[in-house]
Amino acid sequence: MRKAIREPKGIVQDSCNEDRTRVGEEEIFNRCRVFIRVWAQIWKYPGLEDTISFEVSHRLYRSIARVQLQKRIIRLSSPVSLDNELALREILCHEVAHIVAFERHGRNIRPHGKEWAELMRTAGYEARIRINPKDIGIKMPKTPNNLYLRKRYTYEHRCPVCQVRKTAGRPVRQWRCVACVDAGLTGELEITRSPTRLVQTLLRNCF
Repeated sequence: MRKAIREPKGIVQDSCNEDRTRVGEEEIFNRCRVFIRVWAQIWKYPGLEDTISFEVSHRLYRSIARVQLQKRIIRLSSPVSLDNELALREILCHEVAHIVAFERHGRNIRPHGKEWAELMRTAGYEARIRINPKDIGIKMPKTPNNLYLRKRYTYEHRCPVCQVRKTAGRPVRQWRCVACVDAGLTGELEITRSPTRLVQTLLRNCF
């Protein structure tokens, strides 16, 4: 008589936790598609919900959500859940409106310009640029102490026409110069990568 092979207890528990997490995320994604279907009717964009993919990120410490416009991927921070459905709806609408505005008007518009704002208002939301997680009852995870050590570069975004500069921890290619866009220009920014101050200090100490 063969003996049953038992997997270590820790492996079984980890597997169960992963399955529960996967089911929970899929439930969120299905609800997201339902919400988007309603806005698609308002915005006259049939089938919109089928063109967008979703992910849950455990690495979003400052942003509640992010969107990749060309790939049409929306990443939600891990604290976002169906327990706070009103917050989920506003966050999702904010990001989906970016996709629709980009699809209809291209890159030569402000990220939170009148095109995006009109979509938000017609969906029934205030067109606020930034959403404070605390205002909608979401507690963001703490930033790891070594997060800043992992960021070795900063990215300067400079307008070659009016020399306006903006710095970020990653290249943001959808940013545009507002003044140049208003003047009828493309407003495209030149991106330059530079070592962070911490990296510069470490290099000076090494040589």
